[in-house]
Amino acid sequence: MQYETENKEDNNLMKRETEYRLQLAHSKRLLKMGLIKQSELKQIDTILRQKYQPALSAFISENT
Repeated sequence: MQYETENKEDNNLMKRETEYRLQLAHSKRLLKMGLIKQSELKQIDTILRQKYQPALSAFISENT
């Protein structure tokens, strides 16, 4: 039973991490296209980090 709980937690962490990185990649694409500014990307990153609480990406600053 403990293994199932840990597995669900791991899956949840991976899902949040993946979703964060996917959304950030889309935002970076918008930056490259000139549709948003660097300052807006930083704001988006802050919002995405709050929403998804990525475990691994929390240690990496993607847009500095």
